[in-house]
Amino acid sequence: MRSSEDAPVDSMGCEKAGTSLPPKERRFAVLVSSLLSSQTKDNVTHGAIQRLLQNDLLTAEAIDKANEDEIKELIYPVGFYTRKASNMKKIAKICLLKYDGDIPSTLQGLLELPGIGPKMAHLVMNVGWDNVQGICVDTHVHRISNRLAWVSRPGTKQVHFNYKKDLKLFFFLT
Repeated sequence: MRSSEDAPVDSMGCEKAGTSLPPKERRFAVLVSSLLSSQTKDNVTHGAIQRLLQNDLLTAEAIDKANEDEIKELIYPVGFYTRKASNMKKIAKICLLKYDGDIPSTLQGLLELPGIGPKMAHLVMNVGWDNVQGICVDTHVHRISNRLAWVSRPGTKQVHFNYKKDLKLFFFLT
């Protein structure tokens, strides 16, 4: 069963990003880790986060001041590293201007950041703010939800659940 085996995400997921940092910086590290994780294996994301940490480039202030090419070099080979470096710079600027270097504390605020979609926003709310706003729905969750007839949408369009109702039903049935 899953409880007896560790997956890469258990030791390298966004929950492990910047654990030694103060709360504001840790939340920013969680956001960056989530951004980098899309279309990227956990060990590659973890390596990129470690390189950013080693170069003191895991705060909004540091990323805002950094050269985008330097960020690209440090996060390579994450998927879409060029776009993600650009989004990191934009996110850092927004976080500095609107949130004093912290990250948004609402789901809507996170969704307004470049490169952050519903799955990442829910994950960051949960890990960064310890505030569960919903379920992270990726392609795999969507596929399984279709098979369980929880939703009836073909394709990979992500759906969002009424998580309180759906989780109560799930635990009632198991």
